[in-house]
Amino acid sequence: MTTIEPSKAPLWRALSTQGVVVDRQCGQGFCGACKVRLVSGEVKYATNPLAYVGEGEVLTCCTIAVTQCRIETL
Repeated sequence: MTTIEPSKAPLWRALSTQGVVVDRQCGQGFCGACKVRLVSGEVKYATNPLAYVGEGEVLTCCTIAVTQCRIETL
């Protein structure tokens, strides 16, 4: 589990600075390859994803952390 501080950068970038590698393909919310579980905190989508996102999941390519977040890779 990784803690992310609020930022204007996409979640995947914040995760990568902590050494957490998240698969990603499209970078725009189409494929869902970058899906992670949001354990706590609040994120905001820069663009609405087209990929299926289940309850408690977020796409790291098109979200930013609004509050401190705890993330778990799937």
